Amino acid sequence: GSRSANGVILITTKQGTEGKAKVSLNYSLKQSQIAKTLPQMSREDGIEYEKLRNYYDGLYNNIANRDSLNPSYTADNYYQELLFRKAYTHQLDASVSGATEKIKYFMSAGYLDEQGIQLNTYNKRLTTRMNVDFKASSRLNIGNRLALSISDQRRATSESRYRILQRPANYNVIEPDGSYTPILASRSNPLAETMVGKNNYKIYELNLYDFAEYEILKDLKFKASIAGNFYLQKYQSFRPAILDVNGRRTSANEDYLTTNWTHEDVLTYNKSFNDHALSALAGFSIQSYTAETTRLAVLDNISDAIEISYAYGGVDMSKTYAISTSNRMASFFGRLSYNYKGRYLVNANVRYDGSSRFGVDGRWATFWSVGLMWNLRKEKFMQKYDWLTNAQVTFSTGTSGNSTIPNYDHLALVSGGLDYMGEAGIAPSQRGNEKLGWEQLWTTNIGLHLGLFSRINFDFEFYNKRTSNMLMEVPVSYSDGGYSSRWDNVGVMVNRGVEMSLNTDIIRTKDFTWNINANVSYNKNELKELYNGADEYIVGTTASKLTVGHSVSEFYMNRYAGVNPANGDALWYTNDGEVTTALREADKVMTGKSYIAPWQGGFGTTLTWKGWSLNTQFSWMADRWLYNNDRYMEESNGQFSMYNQSKRLLYDRWKKPGDITDIPRHGVYAQHDTRFLEDASFLRLKNLMLSYTLPQNWLKKTKFISSARLYGQAQNLLTFTKFTGLDPETNSNMYQAAYQMSRQFSFGLDITF
Repeated sequence: GSRSANGVILITTKQGTEGKAKVSLNYSLKQSQIAKTLPQMSREDGIEYEKLRNYYDGLYNNIANRDSLNPSYTADNYYQELLFRKAYTHQLDASVSGATEKIKYFMSAGYLDEQGIQLNTYNKRLTTRMNVDFKASSRLNIGNRLALSISDQRRATSESRYRILQRPANYNVIEPDGSYTPILASRSNPLAETMVGKNNYKIYELNLYDFAEYEILKDLKFKASIAGNFYLQKYQSFRPAILDVNGRRTSANEDYLTTNWTHEDVLTYNKSFNDHALSALAGFSIQSYTAETTRLAVLDNISDAIEISYAYGGVDMSKTYAISTSNRMASFFGRLSYNYKGRYLVNANVRYDGSSRFGVDGRWATFWSVGLMWNLRKEKFMQKYDWLTNAQVTFSTGTSGNSTIPNYDHLALVSGGLDYMGEAGIAPSQRGNEKLGWEQLWTTNIGLHLGLFSRINFDFEFYNKRTSNMLMEVPVSYSDGGYSSRWDNVGVMVNRGVEMSLNTDIIRTKDFTWNINANVSYNKNELKELYNGADEYIVGTTASKLTVGHSVSEFYMNRYAGVNPANGDALWYTNDGEVTTALREADKVMTGKSYIAPWQGGFGTTLTWKGWSLNTQFSWMADRWLYNNDRYMEESNGQFSMYNQSKRLLYDRWKKPGDITDIPRHGVYAQHDTRFLEDASFLRLKNLMLSYTLPQNWLKKTKFISSARLYGQAQNLLTFTKFTGLDPETNSNMYQAAYQMSRQFSFGLDITF
């Protein structure tokens, strides 16, 4: 039902096993570094480009300040190297586990000291966990799970990432007297942003889980459980005067607290008789979630030495607030399973879920599912085929729900913060919709699972997922109460695809094994219906349009046709496919290119020989597209001349008749078109690991070490892609000043006593 709207994740906690207590120690050392840099102009490149630019602009004697005697403009910085480093991470984990006849226990503690690849960023985290199960009587079992983590983080600011790419190379960062160079041409100093700007987080998280299970009858059990998550994030920011264009200091302190409680009561019945097995489950659950945010923002702190907000400046009321929000969910659920000889399996589920996020008329909904499995291998007529070690056919169909919308959008509300002739006022802010209800998903799966020669395992699955009553902000006329939109249940969307995986031991002997694995998936997304009979809806400025018959992630843009070799003008296609020099809104089209990859997968191999193991794992995506906004800024052709620019403007721009290039002549500004829509398909060597497990006959001589393993690992070692940005594997349709992907090398030791 609603609890599995986006798939089910099963979490199993570690427990001890009966016998001698087991102690484990794990240590790893990791080095991280940036995997790729962008080809930006050096100081000399910038001077040459500015001479050419000023020549075209008629400013023959002006080359700005690039060769000035002013020491603030005589540097030659490559910020992608200046502000990044080889970062080191230390991680140490220890655990103790064991069990007696009545108690099972597992306790662990860990410490992480991680440097960020950008200067002055870090993450330090302390974790501890305790799992205890106690057999209180022959019928009663109780248990507790507790996990605590405390983190101290300093994160890179978005401003520092932007300035790394935008600030010209000749702008200095350190003055002759050792102080940081202030803002130049409205561009702050990226080194100062990194070193003196504060962006600090302290995070405290506690997870609790307690249960009691009582055996009422031999086959009938009742289990009650309660789970809680407490998350506190304390944020502090400070921007000294040197980072503000007006020389003002700003600071903010924010506390963000969430509490999430879930209580479940479950009754289970399991009965086996002869070749039959029957299982039934019925239960009730209730969940409560609350989030509270308190923020104090201050302008004009009295000194750079006073970074906290409290009373040391004027309160910035536009950024000071206190917010509390919450939601509740209740569910009744049941499941019935029947198994005959492991040959036939039938599973039926039903849920009745209610969410406070919906209106009175749509708050409750029923979801159901049915699953079937036929194990052909256990049929009598298949017994003669010894080479066939597994053959299963699976089928499932059912519904689930989605409730991921803001907490109070079904209500008609008024809001403050408005001005009425100089007086504070309130006004209606949203219309509300008491009929707002669950988004419905109906998923059907058909699968085939084969095992051959006890070496080859193949899985194939086809799925069809139909989403109806989609939760969406629907635009409405301002004449209808003065609102621009409202949440409603509209539209239909279909995802249809296949998933396949293969795992096989090509060679398997006493001392040597060669295994390969591969998986591939294909998904076709299509919007079937919108709202009120509409066939299309333009989504703001996101270069996308919801159009019936197309993918919801498809780009909607003007198509770039290149550069006219004769005069260097930019060319575009009309919506009819004709070439034109005019950029028009009416010529935007659905490009057929999506930022969600329809094809993706991975493959790898593992070689083991005695105690040695070599493992490689690749991941890939195909037919995925990203809009590279960094190129839009860096290949602007003079539009953003105060920013550092790509070397391509110096060497690849159109300069004379006959030049064949994709960059127009100087002065023809970049536009948001398909020129910057890039193929972000990639193949990445995600992981490479070499490990050695010490032989048992060696360890027995120590009389206290039961196992020991050494390993070396490399992550993100190689990436093959046409994408010109720093990382094609990003979760957005636009690539913009993203944090650099790191290439990582680690070494570790695992010991068990």
